[in-house]
This record gives sequence, C-alpha cells and structure tokens, in this order.
Amino acid sequence: ANAPPSALSIQTVVRRGIPPKLRTPTTPSSQQTAGAAIREIGCTRRVFLLNSHLNTDELHGLAYRMDLLGRNTAINSVLIATTDDDDVEHGALPTCLVDLQREKNEDPVLDFANKERGSNWHVSGGYDARAAFESGLTKDPVEVERLLEGIRRLALAARGGESLVAAEDFDSEDNSNEVKYPPVESRVPIITVPHGLVNDGGYALCMGSYVLATRDSTVRFLNPWKGLSFDPIGLSYVLPRLGWEFRQESADYPVGMLMALTGYEADAFDMVETGLATHYIDSPTKVGILERELGSNVVPWEQQGLYRKRKKLYGQKDDDDVTAGGGPGGFRGRRKRFDPNDKYRNVAVANVLHSISEFDASGKEMLASVDAEMRRLEDPSLVLEHDRFFMDAPRSSQAVNIAAAFADFFAREKSVEGVVEQLKEVASSHKDKSDPEERECGEVAADLASKMESACPLSLKAVHRLMMLGSKNSETLESCMKRELNVQKHMLIGEDFERWAKSGVSGTDQGGFRGWKHESLKDVTNDEVEEILSK
Repeated sequence: ANAPPSALSIQTVVRRGIPPKLRTPTTPSSQQTAGAAIREIGCTRRVFLLNSHLNTDELHGLAYRMDLLGRNTAINSVLIATTDDDDVEHGALPTCLVDLQREKNEDPVLDFANKERGSNWHVSGGYDARAAFESGLTKDPVEVERLLEGIRRLALAARGGESLVAAEDFDSEDNSNEVKYPPVESRVPIITVPHGLVNDGGYALCMGSYVLATRDSTVRFLNPWKGLSFDPIGLSYVLPRLGWEFRQESADYPVGMLMALTGYEADAFDMVETGLATHYIDSPTKVGILERELGSNVVPWEQQGLYRKRKKLYGQKDDDDVTAGGGPGGFRGRRKRFDPNDKYRNVAVANVLHSISEFDASGKEMLASVDAEMRRLEDPSLVLEHDRFFMDAPRSSQAVNIAAAFADFFAREKSVEGVVEQLKEVASSHKDKSDPEERECGEVAADLASKMESACPLSLKAVHRLMMLGSKNSETLESCMKRELNVQKHMLIGEDFERWAKSGVSGTDQGGFRGWKHESLKDVTNDEVEEILSK
C-alpha cells in the first residue's frame, strides 16, 4: 500500500514468456529493456539482471523490492543470478555484455552458445555515470543525491539487518511523502551469483549473505579512472577489512588498498580468498540446481525449525516477549518475541550452498571428506603416492601474493605519491635482475605505478583518504556510506568527471584518458582533498 512509484520499475514475471525487451511503465524510451526482473520460483525468488546499469528509479525500486523480500518469512531465500545458461528466447535476456559492443556502435547481439571461456559478461556496474551526464542529471544536485541514495539503499537492502525506516520517497513530485518500510529484521538470505564482471557500485548486489563466484567472476573498482570516487555502498569500510570475517591470510595484507588504488581485477579465486565471495562454483550450470533445490526442496523460513510455537490462552501475556529498544538490532521499543528455532533458521539453505560448491572462503574443501574416505578404502599396494588424485589441493590468490610483496608500500605509506615512488624504485632496481622472479616483481611494480599515474589525481587521493578513514576501528558501515555519498556528490558535478564523460573513453579503459584537471598527484593539495571530504 505504501510502495513508492519506483517499485513499478521492477516487475515480477512468470516462469516463461518474458519478452526479449521487457519494459515497465517507468522504463525510459532510450533504454532497450528494463534493468531487472523478479521471478517467483517455488519458495525462492530469483532476481534477473537484464542490464548492467540501473537508472535512478530502478535502483530505488529494486532496493524496495529486495528489502521486502528479505523480510518475507514465506520464502527461504532471494537468488540474484543471470548466467549464460538462461533461456535466451523465453528467459532472462541480459543486455549486459561488456560495454565494448556499444562503444563500437554495434547492436548488443547476445550469443550465449558461442561465448568463449574466460570472456566476461558485465554483470553489474551500479549506475551508468556517462549516461547520467549526457541526460543532464549531474547538473541537478537533487537528482544526483537521489541517484546516490538509490545505490546506497540497494546495498543496505542486499546486506539486510534492520529495516530501512522512514525513508524519504524521492519519487513523488512534491518530495513530501514518506515510505514506511516494514519494521522487521531481514530474515531470509540474499544469494548472489556474479557470473562475470562486477565493478564499482555494482558490488552493492554482492553485499548479501552469500556470494558464489564462478570461473568468470571478477571484481574491480574503476571510478578513479572516470574522475569519480567510491559509490556510497560502504567500500571504504569493506575493503580495509578483507579476510577478517573468515580469518583468512589476506587479512594480514593490504589487498583492499591494492584494489582501490590500482584498479586490480580480482578473479574468482581472489574473491574467495579475500572474502569478497563466500563460495566457489566452477560451472554456472549449478545455478539451475541451486534454483531447483531452493524452489522445491527447502521449506520457507517460517517453517524451518524443530520446536512448535508455544501455545497460550486468550489474553495471556507472552513471557517470551522482550523489548528490543536500545540494544544492537533493536527497534525503538518494539517488542521482539524470542524464537526457539532461531538457530535452525537458514541452515538448510547453507547446506545446499555447501553441497554445490567446490570450496568456500573459510577454507573448507567440499570434497575433503570424500577424499579421506577414498584414501581409507584404497589398497596402498595398488595406488602409488604420485598417482593419487588430491581433491583438496592448495589454493592461491594472485591478489594476496601481490599485496604481500608490496605490503610496506600500500599499508604503511601515508601518501599516494609515496606509494607510486616506491613502486617505481622497485621497478627500476629489478629491471635488469637475472632472477626471473625478481624481474617479474619489477614488471608488476611498474604496471601498478603506471595504472595509478593514469587515474584522476584528485579522485585517487580522495579514495586513498576514504580508505584511511574507513579503516579506523571507530568507523561503521553507515558512517563510511555517508562520507562516500558526500564525496561522490562533489565528484559527479566536478570538472574531472565532466572531462572524462565528454571524452568518450571507455569506463573500463585504464589509462585511456589523461586530460585531468591536475597533471600529477603532486599537484593536488591536501586542502583540496579535505574540502571534498568536508562538504
């Protein structure tokens, strides 16, 4: 009843019969298809990303729909996935092929069957910054704030937790209405399968309970090469804490700072070894298995448990009611009932994910128990040690290795210029080394320094400052989001972004544009950076 008009931008569609170009009442005429659609599949809901970028209405609409679904106890999960196994004719039809086709003025013809292994779909990039500039949106501060608020809400909806209460409805003409989101905690897990490239604000959809990386999953942050900063989804809080949740080796190295300052493209193994993804599935065909299991074989959240609801007489006070007022997770004096089945909720969903994955971020190999049983039953006289197939082979992450090699630069250096200078010194000193590994180290250092120098100097310094502030123990996700929103508002109406947007250079082309306001990092003063942060 209180749904905002933007909710119409994300439609619920049937299992079959989605038109190749799905349109909604709010889909702009310039847009070929709606940005996303939702399907009801048994006890789960599946979100299909039909476009790699969402407009403002779609960001708000998808955030609202996901917020409601996350609190719906009649389902067991929300699955965000669009893979190359989806039915092209009748199923989800992604137009989210990497922007190369549009830049070549070609029609976005999709051919899933001929997609080569290792090439990437563009899963999500949040919003299209260049399209926002060309439409004149960036000239209106109110519309800029509404756009950024949409991507922030989407990240919060995916993450779950407390309800988005008393959020202003920017969709109304007079901006006076308020949307009252349900004052209920998020119950069901959000599961994301990013089968392709996720960049910048698009990572908002990967902030849910589970992220299943496939062989083609990659993550990178490229806004500094567009004259922009972090989108307000909490990256300055998440990246400094990579590896913390699962106590991984990556927690000891500045992997997040490496990704933020160099645009390093993390592959599926990097994602799992840093906690950016929770599980790894080699084949996207397992999404179909996952969909069937969640839709047919896992009961809704409200039916998960071992204990029946306690009976009580009419008018009898429930002793299990507790006031959830001031504490963490509380809702301003609302009474919250004790749930005896709390520890059994969502366990079945976790077991399904465990069963279809090769390994997870906690380091558990899914086939380790099978491997141990095979070794117990095999005859040592028939199977030699070098002939044995090891199911639990060690994994590695190139991102963690690079961050470990240059940890002193990215973790301890207080300025971006200092990081670049030290990388250049390593590149110069290792260039003529006889040891191939030392030469490779020099080449990597030179490449990282080159990428950093090609970014917008003001943007890179702003990102570095956000990372330094976000790494403090006193910071929260919400405080980092608020700071990121203020900085990005300034950058979207700034001169550097305008220059890049007019250049026509691809958003994925690092080093393709060099016409920034400042020629080098040294030309950016600390006062300029602080001015952006204080606005």
